[in-house]
Amino acid sequence: MRITTGAALLLALAAAASGCRHRDQWVPRDRTPGVDGESSSPPPGGSTKAWFSFTPSPGVAGAGQAALAEFVTRTAAAPRAASIGFLPLVMYDSDHRGPWVPELGVSLADEAAASLRGAGFQGLVLDTTGMSVRLHQVNLEKVSLSTLEGISDAGDRLGVDVAVFGVMRRDKDPGTPFLQVIRVDLTAYGFLAGTVLARAKFELRSDDGQNKPAYAAARNESLWMPGTAWEVPPSRRAFDEELRIVADMLARRVVESVDLEKAEGAIYVPPADTGRFVRSIARLRAAQGAFVLEHEKRSKEAARGEDPMAVEKPLTLNGVEFKTLQAAHSYLSTLREQLLATETARFAGTLSSLFAEALRPMVSPRKVILEVGFTEASDVSLLEGELATGGLVRGLRSRQALQAKGVAIVVAPRVERVGSNYALRGEVYDLGKPNLVASSSVRVDQRYAADLAKMLEVDELAPVDDLPAVERASWDRVYDKVASGAVVLTAKKGNAGVQGSGFVVAPEGLVMTNSHVVAGIDPGSGVAVFANGKQSAFQVVRDDPFWDVAIVRVDALPEGTHVFTFAGGDRVKVGAEVAVLGAPKGTSGWVFTPGHISSAKEMVQTSGHRPSLMYTCATRAGSSGSPVLLEDGSVVAVHSAGTMGDVKDTNGYQVVSGDAVVFAELPGFALGAPGTEARRILEGGAGTMR
Repeated sequence: MRITTGAALLLALAAAASGCRHRDQWVPRDRTPGVDGESSSPPPGGSTKAWFSFTPSPGVAGAGQAALAEFVTRTAAAPRAASIGFLPLVMYDSDHRGPWVPELGVSLADEAAASLRGAGFQGLVLDTTGMSVRLHQVNLEKVSLSTLEGISDAGDRLGVDVAVFGVMRRDKDPGTPFLQVIRVDLTAYGFLAGTVLARAKFELRSDDGQNKPAYAAARNESLWMPGTAWEVPPSRRAFDEELRIVADMLARRVVESVDLEKAEGAIYVPPADTGRFVRSIARLRAAQGAFVLEHEKRSKEAARGEDPMAVEKPLTLNGVEFKTLQAAHSYLSTLREQLLATETARFAGTLSSLFAEALRPMVSPRKVILEVGFTEASDVSLLEGELATGGLVRGLRSRQALQAKGVAIVVAPRVERVGSNYALRGEVYDLGKPNLVASSSVRVDQRYAADLAKMLEVDELAPVDDLPAVERASWDRVYDKVASGAVVLTAKKGNAGVQGSGFVVAPEGLVMTNSHVVAGIDPGSGVAVFANGKQSAFQVVRDDPFWDVAIVRVDALPEGTHVFTFAGGDRVKVGAEVAVLGAPKGTSGWVFTPGHISSAKEMVQTSGHRPSLMYTCATRAGSSGSPVLLEDGSVVAVHSAGTMGDVKDTNGYQVVSGDAVVFAELPGFALGAPGTEARRILEGGAGTMR
């Protein structure tokens, strides 16, 4: 309800009659006394208390002008403050659910920034517009910058030495009707000192005419953060944008810490050290280092005109023996290419590229290089080995190799992790000096920790394990390595004899075979024959007809018998090369038949449609229970059966065994129980124990 002028006069007279000694001027409730143009003329016959005066005041600081000026002076005097940024003050009042930014908050900050410039401050001054742009550039949300904790936490991103921020609270004065007070609290936080450098508190009262612009600005929403949008969830940039921002900030810090322009040579940015990946390729780097040493040794020993790479003299790398340096180099090249194709390795290269891209405009662009340009295999191996072990610029030989290519400075990016937080660090090495010359880091926003973890926390040893422990396609070496663990199993079943294959799976004398090989055999009739001709009795200890897998125990293993291990399920890939090692009927020795996995989950029509592996290895009767091997000798399946081919009238397919004719099974139709299930049965997860 609005109060008319006449009613207001009557109320004033009534108040005087009741003993009230001062005479107030009543104004409508939606107006602020003293700042909304209400008439100050006293009513006839008396005087009215004036709620305001019309004293001119520059800016919106009003009565707080002196306090603001003193605050700016103390802030400008902060030691080593080369840049100061001003953030809008946030408002708390009864009209909004939470903090918001009115025009007053923006104007006070900009007024302080203008005062700082006017006082002759020689450093960089960013007002609210400049800070808005800066926050966008560094992927910071405005909603996080309203408290001391939020400001200090964002220090490594803001890129200023001092940040000025504050809060305002608008309340009613409980002692005076209709009087309002805006309490202002300004803070200057120094990131270099890690402490509050200056603080100012002052009040803007509505009964002071100097504060009229402040109260007008306190009612309007600003473009910085309109209304109650302060509580809107922050938007999220793409992960690649965050990486680019972090790389750019790190480049700026590196340039601030070291004058790279003075470098009289190239600035080399090696692949980023991502921690886990470096550990996973330790095997490669150790082998490369050993290769380099052996190459240098043989180069010195080689006769004139003799190629040290071709000298037939064995060497061992990663437990693998090679006939020549050339063979070892081929192995290392294959292993290296496989590792460099991993997702983590590609990410490390991308991170270095982003960092170099940010660094180039800050120095002479042609100085920053990502490739040294080594052509000798030994130099490449040396460089990669030193990079992986953190000795890139600590080893004299690697320093000399880099300097010979014109490199003066190495800026090595590295991903650091502490708890769930990640940061990108840049370490600067001057090859003319013995030690690290500078180190800076920038934290990756916590919102992107899951993305970074997903990128980095991949088991990069898997690609190494996927490669054979010997040169590719050297199945003869696999055979030599594992043949001693293959077993021929014979037994009686009534009046008939049975024969199958098996393989040793535990040093305690456990041998794995097919369930159908040992099903129903006469007790005590089982005999195991090993590759060296020695024999031992066996007893069935576990049987699983569904998977067609059984385990027998022999009385004794010959000395030096190979014990097979199982490959992980992630290595079962269609197209992977495999081989079956068994002792089929019609042969006096062992048969080792390579092929490829053609189906990873073939449904067998017997035994409840169990899923089996299908592979293209040609097998024959008696191969049941053979191990199906990958190129490193690990077991990927237990051979169970194959489809017989009707090839009686085709020359070259008949195999004579005594008086009988045995036919080859057609390639592509050999089936086996998955190695993952066989290992589970071995560990006691299924089957019937005897």
